[in-house]
Amino acid sequence: MYCAIIGDLINSKEIKNRKELQENLKLLLKNINNKYNCIETDFTITLGDEFQALLIIQYDILKLYLKLNIVCILLVHVLVLDLEI
Repeated sequence: MYCAIIGDLINSKEIKNRKELQENLKLLLKNINNKYNCIETDFTITLGDEFQALLIIQYDILKLYLKLNIVCILLVHVLVLDLEI
């Protein structure tokens, strides 16, 4: 059984340094692709900051999902904080 993950960094167009955000997202997804065995098709960026992957449902899928959410939230907030300082 598989699970499709489709993600989008909400309101990223409002971030002044969006290119840096997209590069960091690209690196993040590459690291995740190399780390988890439950990935059937690699996480790829489909448009701007949208990304997707196909995962095999197994024990570490929830762990991956939670980590992906946390890192994406931190990625956006760190760039926003950095730009506001």
